[in-house]
Amino acid sequence: MTPQEHVAKLQKQVQAIAANKPFAIAVQSVHALRVLRIFDKGIDGASYNKDKEIWVENTQLRRTNSGKSGRASKVSYFKSYYDLKANQGFDPNKVNLRLTNDLQSDFANAQMTSGAGRPPVGKAIKVNDYIYVEALRRSNNVKKLRQNIKRYGDFTRFTAEERSTFAKVLTFETNKLLQGK
Repeated sequence: MTPQEHVAKLQKQVQAIAANKPFAIAVQSVHALRVLRIFDKGIDGASYNKDKEIWVENTQLRRTNSGKSGRASKVSYFKSYYDLKANQGFDPNKVNLRLTNDLQSDFANAQMTSGAGRPPVGKAIKVNDYIYVEALRRSNNVKKLRQNIKRYGDFTRFTAEERSTFAKVLTFETNKLLQGK
């Protein structure tokens, strides 16, 4: 390696340190874990109501149902929220807050998907090189999240595993950068 190439490599490292790249990678890693934990794995210990019947506007559903009488209508009937989730292609045995994917896409800062598969993890919102946030931008989702926290407890808190992952990724990426890899 020539002296000029070595200097260029060192300058690239300095720029990455100044831009706080290891921190950005650690933030994004934990953001992805959180989106999957909340919207794919589901909320630990939570369950859907299996007793109370529910009527839902068809515009809020992935798959429409015929009305209770069997004729097409603007609303669909379900025996319970548990049955609604099963009808919409989700595992009703886990509370994953994904019916229309609006809350999930807003939280993840990602495009909304129509599938019932694994949710896209999106990106944490960068305020500056040292501050990243997870934020809801639509007021209806703020209300949904507050109601769900009230119902299921504060599932948005960072878990011990997420904190540990953040520290491990930050350490690994910082060491990798300082070693010039």
